[in-house]
Amino acid sequence: MTGVRGIPPGRAGRVWLVRRPEAARRGADVLDRKLRILRREEDRCHARAERAGVRWVDAVTEAETWALRSALLAGSAALRPGYAGGGAEVRLVWSAVMGARFPGEAECLLPLPHPLTWLPASSAISCATDAYREALTAAVEAAVAQAASRVVDAELATTRTRARALEVRWVPTLQQALSSLELTLAEADAAEASRLRLVVEADRSLGPGDRTRRARGR
Repeated sequence: MTGVRGIPPGRAGRVWLVRRPEAARRGADVLDRKLRILRREEDRCHARAERAGVRWVDAVTEAETWALRSALLAGSAALRPGYAGGGAEVRLVWSAVMGARFPGEAECLLPLPHPLTWLPASSAISCATDAYREALTAAVEAAVAQAASRVVDAELATTRTRARALEVRWVPTLQQALSSLELTLAEADAAEASRLRLVVEADRSLGPGDRTRRARGR
């Protein structure tokens, strides 16, 4: 019964141990259902992260192309416009699946160029600015998708570990403890039966007078 604590003594322990493997199997069924749901979510998150990553790379490539054109036409300083207000802001919407909480969606709020401080010297600068804004939005989307994938992957790995612990270690441990206790109880029953048999045989060997004195405690 090594590894199993809190077992009641005697036959109450047998009842206790008989019930525990069934409860463990029900827990394993719950974890199996959780695994199926998390695997579907994992596939969805990975596909989303892959699409977002491709979009981000494409957006950065496009932005760098327009930045090079703008620098050749008007110099690199032309790509530093003034903006109204502060920097970009990201607002997250959180989601949860089977205990795994992760960012589900993100809204990227970009500042607008200040009309009094920025007059683009060429259309290439306008295109470069728009391309970088698109690249930033794509970067936020990719970061959110990758974060969701990491959280779901971690929850899936933890759930697999728990399910395996129940199936491979805990249930066999309980079954071994039950077998050990049943053997102990059987040995105790056999010893008690042997003791009673000896008492009966001893009683049969006594004469009537001996039985009377024995009954009177003499």
